[in-house]
Amino acid sequence: MNGVYYTIYNNIRDRDAGVKPVSRPNIPTAGQEYDEIKVPGRDGNLYRKKGTLKDIPIEITYNFLSDDPEDWAEDFRSIKRRFLKESTGMLMFSDDPGYYYKVKKIDIGTNERLAKRIGKFQVTFTCEGYMYLIEGAETRNLSDTLYNAFEECKPVYEIAGDGVCTLTVNGTEVTANIGGKLVIDTGLKLCYTALKETANRRLTGYYEDLYLKEGENTFSVSPGFTVKIKPNWRCR
Repeated sequence: MNGVYYTIYNNIRDRDAGVKPVSRPNIPTAGQEYDEIKVPGRDGNLYRKKGTLKDIPIEITYNFLSDDPEDWAEDFRSIKRRFLKESTGMLMFSDDPGYYYKVKKIDIGTNERLAKRIGKFQVTFTCEGYMYLIEGAETRNLSDTLYNAFEECKPVYEIAGDGVCTLTVNGTEVTANIGGKLVIDTGLKLCYTALKETANRRLTGYYEDLYLKEGENTFSVSPGFTVKIKPNWRCR
C-alpha cells in the first residue's frame, strides 16, 4: 500500500479513475432488525429479532483535479462513467485487505467546484450490514465437512450431473432435478441453469436449510453428482 489510502469499487481503484478520497470514511455498525409488538395493557413494546441486519450507509468524499479548467465538467462525467457506472457491486478499502462490502445502491452528491480545476463530491454507498471475505467469494469443491469460523453464511452451490440429486447439509435434505448443471443461490433464494435460466421449481426443500452455521458443517450428496460451493464467509 506504501502508505497511500485508496478505495476500490468493482475492481477499479479510485486513482485509476482520476479521483482521491479526501479522508478515510467512518463505517457504521449495522443494527439488528426487529419486529415491534404492542401488547395491550403493557408498558412499552416488545421487540423480537428478525435475524437480519439493517443496511449501512458508507459516505466517501472524493476530489479530482482537471488538467484544463474547460475539461472540469467532462472529467466529472468521465469519473461517473468509469468509476461509478454500476449502482451495485463490491466496495473495498486499502487499509482493510481481504474484506469487501456488498453495495446495494449508490447516490452521487453535488459536484462542488472548489477552484477552476478542482472538484469535490460525495458518494453514499448503501451496503449490506455484513462485511464479506474475499476468500469466501472463491468457488471450491464441496467436501464432507466445512468449518465456518464466521457468522451464519448464505452460500452458492453448483451441482453437476443428471437426474434427481439429494443434497444433505447438517442432517437436513433437499432434492434437486439437475439436468446437467444447477446453481442454487441461497442468498437470493434462486436456482438457475448453466444458461442463466431461472429454475426454482427444480428444487424441493428450503433455502434456509442450505445455510452454513457457525462451526463445523457436514455434507453428503447422491452418487453420480459433483458439488462446488462458494461459501460467502461474512462477519460484522
